[in-house]
Amino acid sequence: MGHTERIIVGGVGACLIGSSVLLNDNWWWWLITLGGVIVVVLALFIKKSETTSDRTGTGLSIHEKDDEIPVFMSPVFASSVQEMQQLGPHSWLTGFGPKDPEVTLRAVVALPAVSASAYSGELASAMTGDPRESFLIDLLESSEFTKWLRQSQPSMTGSPGPTWHIRGWSFAETTELVFAPSMNSTQVWPFLARCAVQTGWRAFTDDVKQKAIRFLVELQFNGWSSSQFQVNEVKEEPIAKKLTLEEIAEDFIELAQSLSLSSVVAQHLIPEADVSKGYFGLWLTVRGHMLEQVVDLAGVRRLPDAVSMSEATKSGSWVSEGGPVDTTWGKVVAGMLDHLLETAGYRGVANRFDGLRP
Repeated sequence: MGHTERIIVGGVGACLIGSSVLLNDNWWWWLITLGGVIVVVLALFIKKSETTSDRTGTGLSIHEKDDEIPVFMSPVFASSVQEMQQLGPHSWLTGFGPKDPEVTLRAVVALPAVSASAYSGELASAMTGDPRESFLIDLLESSEFTKWLRQSQPSMTGSPGPTWHIRGWSFAETTELVFAPSMNSTQVWPFLARCAVQTGWRAFTDDVKQKAIRFLVELQFNGWSSSQFQVNEVKEEPIAKKLTLEEIAEDFIELAQSLSLSSVVAQHLIPEADVSKGYFGLWLTVRGHMLEQVVDLAGVRRLPDAVSMSEATKSGSWVSEGGPVDTTWGKVVAGMLDHLLETAGYRGVANRFDGLRP
């Protein structure tokens, strides 16, 4: 019996005792009865507040005993598609390096569900440590995604070629890899890529849990376009040029297509899990600048006093064999960029991305 229930029982008892002698004219019996009624009303109000907080409020369940806490307590979302928002650049695996990247393009797939945790006391992954990290590096190095990265990555004079590095904070269920010339934490690279894999458990009830995986690929830019890269003929220093909308769209499609690697990763790390379906999310995030300061918006005009927007996101259902459900990556990316520009007050956007909509 909880504290609130005890209060209710006590109040009801006071009411019964007082009411049993209401025929007496003693005024203090009336006070006992009135006090019991007040206690019961207040206790019922508190009980209702606790129940409401359990369903909404912070989104976390309230339990009286530690052993009643479930394996994973997830926020309350209207749908798993909305739940994908918690995996954006501002909330999960923030930027690498001494400063936040100016522009971040992120793609994530979560299989079979979004919320997953390593707090069950049992590892979900069949591989940890060196074997897991070696497998991921070998997979990425041989992938079309890395081949594309090396073709689009600007080469800087005096810098070694980029390769995949394990970031030091990685642990059993989460592995982060960075594609850069080195892991110098004080160096601000003009362009780098990241990949992250998180395995864990999705709790459906207190007694039923299922293995799950998150797979992330990301591009970060700091004042440089991945294809428009120039070198000063005198000092051999890079000259910053803005990203174009077409570059952003093409980069997003490459990122989205590389999410297919998640199926291979899942087969090795959680081989017995059903990851045929899940959810995807795409994010475009601009930090510290107006959109037009880092993106070439030639041919697009901005309405006076329009509200500045710094992030666009798109999420939906995913099928491992075919990618996004009932659509194409081109349509997904085009819709996301259209929505960002129009919401931020930019005009002249119509038909800009029609080439992505077959």
